Amino acid sequence: MGGLLYTFALTNGTSRGSGLGGMHLSLENTGAAFVDSILKIILRILRGVITTEDNGNEGVMLPDSYKHLLRHGLLPLHKPSVMILWRDQQPLLGLYHETLVKCIGAVVTLDKDLIGEVIQYIIHSEVWPLEGKREDAGRRLAHTPKLVLLLHEINRYLYWFVRA
Repeated sequence: MGGLLYTFALTNGTSRGSGLGGMHLSLENTGAAFVDSILKIILRILRGVITTEDNGNEGVMLPDSYKHLLRHGLLPLHKPSVMILWRDQQPLLGLYHETLVKCIGAVVTLDKDLIGEVIQYIIHSEVWPLEGKREDAGRRLAHTPKLVLLLHEINRYLYWFVRA
């Protein structure tokens, strides 16, 4: 379910060329509208684990299930390169990016060695928007709003790494 949301609005006055006399129909990409809510639940669980791990149990190994969550659940959420509405230039990733960074940060605080792996994933060609022409079948166009989000995210991870 989900994916596209059709919105219908009545506007004052007439719209030239629309032939609808003040009515406006738009299409929004809402395929990831639920992701932020799910990530907030995961974040609460991870923060609960961090709190229990901080009770003086230094040197506790991060369970493989957390690494699996990071590698197969959280990191792949960086891949979407579409916009919610093209005219607004807001990437779909922006709907849940802040919560996603907090979730990844919660896992990384348990095992600082994962920061390098996370950054490598983000700059991989499947995630990082590449510059190229439309006729280049193997490359995507640069996606400036997504680049800004990813650069900010990498900056946060590097800050956590230096602080550690």
